[in-house]
Amino acid sequence: MALAREAVDALGLRDCGTHTEIKLGADGSMWLIETAARFGGAMTVPQIEEVFGLDLVGMLVDHLLGRPVEWPEQALTPAQARGAAGSLVVLAVDGRGEAWRDRRVWDFPAVSAVVPLSRGSELSVVAESSLADGSVVPVYDPAAGANTMAALCLLSATDPRTVLRDFETLVDALPRVLPAVRPCAVQPEEVSV
Repeated sequence: MALAREAVDALGLRDCGTHTEIKLGADGSMWLIETAARFGGAMTVPQIEEVFGLDLVGMLVDHLLGRPVEWPEQALTPAQARGAAGSLVVLAVDGRGEAWRDRRVWDFPAVSAVVPLSRGSELSVVAESSLADGSVVPVYDPAAGANTMAALCLLSATDPRTVLRDFETLVDALPRVLPAVRPCAVQPEEVSV
């Protein structure tokens, strides 16, 4: 917390969302990776709202408009959490990092209907960060990052272990439950006489 606070203060960041990344060493050493005047990426803000009940964007807007806001006195911990949440970038790769053997079509309704999640877990897809249902999932390319993603999903569950277990179940099931790409019908070439 002290290093993150130092980084934010060094940039003079006030009255804004901040995102700070710190690399932790095995011996307890720390390296500052990034500090910026922005909220954390991907699904960080919705995960915080799901787990701690804080609408960070709404709170910041209220603060900037001079309205009263009840900010937490200190960083929240798992003791204050209402369950757990995580985000998953769906790539055409299995849990061991191996690319799928064949091409698949993204179909969130099929995934949500067939993949067995733990009791109390809820999976949703972030439509604006995902392919439309029926789109072919891009071939996995480790150098292309998010450019080969099929979807961004948010999962909420009772505890962190359940989130991880459900993600493992989901990643293992995807190449089985997503429809295979049908071979295109080959059109005969026109023959000129």
